[in-house]
Amino acid sequence: MTLAENSPIERRQLATRAGRDRLASWLEIHPSGLASLPRESVEALCALLDVAWHATIQGRQYRREAATLRQAARRLRDLANQDALTGLANRRAIEERLAAEWDRATRYERPLALLIGDLDDLKAVNDRHGHAAGDALLQQVATVMRLNLRVGDLAGRLGGDEFVVICPETDHEAAALVANKLNEALGEATIDTTEGKLGLRISIGWAVAADAAGHAELMQLADEALYMVKAQHRGANA
Repeated sequence: MTLAENSPIERRQLATRAGRDRLASWLEIHPSGLASLPRESVEALCALLDVAWHATIQGRQYRREAATLRQAARRLRDLANQDALTGLANRRAIEERLAAEWDRATRYERPLALLIGDLDDLKAVNDRHGHAAGDALLQQVATVMRLNLRVGDLAGRLGGDEFVVICPETDHEAAALVANKLNEALGEATIDTTEGKLGLRISIGWAVAADAAGHAELMQLADEALYMVKAQHRGANA
């Protein structure tokens, strides 16, 4: 039987499966492409998958297809907010979460801290050991962050060698403890290179919501604190 001979329902189901398969193939080849899409485009794609799921689940025999569609929609949303290399939150997810946490902190007068970390020598690692080693370095930072942060914290990668941690219910003193804990854990971590083990060196600065007038200023203050720490590290190594 050809496609033209199928019933309208069967043609719709075939088209749904074909569209799903094309989307799945695209996601496998271009996982980082979603990060550049506007939020509206991602939500539109998810909405289309949801519509296809509702249409498909009407027939009991197509439950497996329905489950696959729902899984694709979840995967799409995850990839749109995920850094392709490290699996941490990407810039878009960081900005959205920071805005939401700022609104919550100011509405309920709760503490909020933002930490920014920057690898001290990523360029040198790339130049000496190759970009694969640099990528391994970034991935190791992500792993250490996952293991040493609370469930309610959000770790993300702004891009390049910059990382961010959003810490709800965290004042200045607690933020310093988080930074020290991460520094210690990262100081013990290493990656393998052709020349042996290579350690991680990172600078971390932080700021708290109580010192800022908005979440953009909070990010700026944390960034300024980071560069003060980096200047101290350069002075100590001079």
